[in-house]
Amino acid sequence: MSAVTFSKRFGYMEKDCDFDGTLRIADQSINYLGYVGQMPWLDFYLDKNPIIRLGPPNLSTATRIAAESLFPRLEGIDPNYNPKQPDFLQSSYSSARAIPYLEAVARETMRMHPAISMAMERIVPKEGLVLPDGSVVPTGTLVGMNPYILGRNKEVYGTDADEFIPDRWLQQDGETDEKYQLRMRLWNAADLTFGSGLRICLGRNISQMEIYKVVATVIMRFEMEWFHRVDGGLTCRLKRRTERT
Repeated sequence: MSAVTFSKRFGYMEKDCDFDGTLRIADQSINYLGYVGQMPWLDFYLDKNPIIRLGPPNLSTATRIAAESLFPRLEGIDPNYNPKQPDFLQSSYSSARAIPYLEAVARETMRMHPAISMAMERIVPKEGLVLPDGSVVPTGTLVGMNPYILGRNKEVYGTDADEFIPDRWLQQDGETDEKYQLRMRLWNAADLTFGSGLRICLGRNISQMEIYKVVATVIMRFEMEWFHRVDGGLTCRLKRRTERT
């Protein structure tokens, strides 16, 4: 992730140690999230305790690393900067997101293979939950939707929902702008790749940045042969492009 974001490695593998304590703090945070993920009420007594905070330490090192990498670039004193060789900091995320087919491939991939393939449960509030057919789910019931199953819902994505077709995310021939925007609003509402609502994944923007910037940069720098299976694995041959296209 550091190579994608700042064009250099964090350095833990090279130095063979957790030299700034980031990995230790990350482990403590993951352990804490494991507990409160199963018992959310604990968070109010620990990390959100109004008297004394008892949660895990903050990952302030991430902010420091970002500042140390970004400010020298903005001030024009970054020794790694070479305008003739664009790196990840120069590869615009917004430019990558503006490539229609890259957007379509990424959305289709996440639709068919979401990172989380289990029901993300919520508790029905005291007023109950009225379903579209008029039936009522009582207060306190655990409800959830599986992103993997929802992503293959033929009533939402069509009868070919089990097939990988990135073009479905593009505006179709004869489809008006209004109908296309309406379809996208429906599909975005059904997209639970990163969850939804108040508990949407906090790392969503970082994940999307990695996806779009890495794919765009790899395609810009390399020619690729199609993936094929070999002994249960996947093989792809890369050849560095001689000229930028």
